[in-house]
Amino acid sequence: GASPAELSESVAVFTRALAWRTSEREIARGVTLHNLGIALRRLSELEPEREPEHLAASAGALREAVAIRGRLGLSEGRALSQRHLALSLERLEAKPR
Repeated sequence: GASPAELSESVAVFTRALAWRTSEREIARGVTLHNLGIALRRLSELEPEREPEHLAASAGALREAVAIRGRLGLSEGRALSQRHLALSLERLEAKPR
């Protein structure tokens, strides 16, 4: 999505999907969490008033994606999620407190 509305809709869809993508469907859950983390980071850019909240949620989703992908031995996917997690954390830590 390119607009706050589109990204908010994406976040809502990914969040709903996680209700069905449980530990029984871990690969799909990891992919969904990865994409949710990216969508939240992009949304933080478009909603500066909620940037810390979105970045923290992004980092949480990406941490879980990293854990799942690591547990399943998906090294390329894990590396990609780690990269996006680092981007979210870098932006979160750069925010004045």
